[in-house]
Amino acid sequence: MSVRKDRNTRLWLLDISTINPTSGKRKRIVRKNFSTKKEAVDEEQRLRVIFLNERMPLEIYNIKLCFDLMLLEDKKDKKKSYLSTQEYNFNAHIADYFRYAVLSKLDYSSILIFREKLIEKGLSNNTVNKIMILLKKILDIALRCSVSKENPCCFLKKLPTDIEKMKFWTLEEFLVFDRSIKRDELIFKLFFRLAFYTGLRKGEILALQWKDIDFKKATIDVNKTVVKVHGEESLDLPKTKAGVRKVAIHKNLLTFLLGYQILQQEKFASYLKKNRLENLRIFEIAPATALDSGKLRKKFVQLLKRTPELTPIRIHDFRHSHAAMLIDLGVDPYVIKERLGHASIKTTYDIYGHLYPNKQKTVAGKINQLRT
Repeated sequence: MSVRKDRNTRLWLLDISTINPTSGKRKRIVRKNFSTKKEAVDEEQRLRVIFLNERMPLEIYNIKLCFDLMLLEDKKDKKKSYLSTQEYNFNAHIADYFRYAVLSKLDYSSILIFREKLIEKGLSNNTVNKIMILLKKILDIALRCSVSKENPCCFLKKLPTDIEKMKFWTLEEFLVFDRSIKRDELIFKLFFRLAFYTGLRKGEILALQWKDIDFKKATIDVNKTVVKVHGEESLDLPKTKAGVRKVAIHKNLLTFLLGYQILQQEKFASYLKKNRLENLRIFEIAPATALDSGKLRKKFVQLLKRTPELTPIRIHDFRHSHAAMLIDLGVDPYVIKERLGHASIKTTYDIYGHLYPNKQKTVAGKINQLRT
């Protein structure tokens, strides 16, 4: 019997055992500490669907089970940060609303009402669209499992989204900001110089190790990024395949990096007796403890208050500032694409169009040339 009472705790447990018909190997799943038999039976059915790919009565296919099946598929080829965002949006906006929903009876009207509820929360159209895309993916699972005959989300058009004007700083504005950073804030001066002069993403900068800097060739090897999942930061591959790249840096930035490395060697002298410098992350503030995005964001807010004459921008806008500087220097868009790690040349032209709307026709023409 797969569901029974635990002799020790007198709580319910489930013990599922099955044989893979191809490999002949036995697979066993055990879960304990259920208060009631119904809870254990419900979990057994859910696990049989998710992990053993077994067919169960249609009435057990609720919104949570369909989401879990979708997530299981996404884990094969999606990044941790993407999965974390999907889990957050599901738990924050979808799970409770559709907890008792009969998936086979959902129609266009019920989906439209749900979207109106999201809008009433004050969410942006862009955020609402992302949540609706997630809901469509979940209901696609219900459709595939024959729980529903159609996906009502298919009939819903996306909400219009306003294109936010892209913000950036000129070199002169950045230098004003750079001069406001004090001597005892050297780690932040290095971060923002790297952000402005290389166009690297925040996570890519925080993930850098000394072995990623080639002082002879004056290049940075971008091969990883910091991602935050459930409040914990870890290293992962860059955002896109194009994100794995080498970025050339100018002499002054290289000299600044070298000076910072010397200071860090002195600070970590005892640690480096047993550990190699090349494996040390550039933004480690203590052994095995790196500067995190939360502290960086708080410091950035403080720094902006010191320079009220500057238009406030986001940390991500340093990438746009770098792109604007390269465009002003007449750098070829394909070179900018490679340097910023864009997956598509269109992205570079989109930035070009945002920064210089008076040249929008020229930009549109270049994008059309790419499509032919």
